[in-house]
Amino acid sequence: MKQYENAIQDYTIALSKSPDKKKDNLYMHRANVYLAVNDKEKSLIDIGSAFALNPDSLTLGYLYALKGDKENTEKIINTFLSKDLNQSCCKSGNRFYNIACFYSILNNKEKALESLEKSLQLGYNNFNWIQVDYDMKNIKNLPEFTQLILKYQTK
Repeated sequence: MKQYENAIQDYTIALSKSPDKKKDNLYMHRANVYLAVNDKEKSLIDIGSAFALNPDSLTLGYLYALKGDKENTEKIINTFLSKDLNQSCCKSGNRFYNIACFYSILNNKEKALESLEKSLQLGYNNFNWIQVDYDMKNIKNLPEFTQLILKYQTK
């Protein structure tokens, strides 16, 4: 809802109260808000913090995508896709949502939309976030994006 300063403050508070094993995701979300307000320096600091806490997460893929490194981003995605997709994190669609973000950042619109649809099929339903997520900026104005959101929001 474009209340970026409030979001940064909320994430900062959440980071101060959260156990370390849960902080990597909070850092990534705050990094995303920093990108939305064009503060790339703080965004990269938060991405680094997330990676330091959980180097096996998709955080590295996010870093590669932000740098425009398609080859290494694809390696991270392929590594994820080769893992057991029956894990709870995969069933909720969160990981596929992150992959959709990577592809959007890389401006691979077709794969971004495919991954977004997979995440929605698996139950990802944070439609408010999808609409404001800076990472989705390259696909938000596509008719296919709007169709996907409408299709799954009404389910």
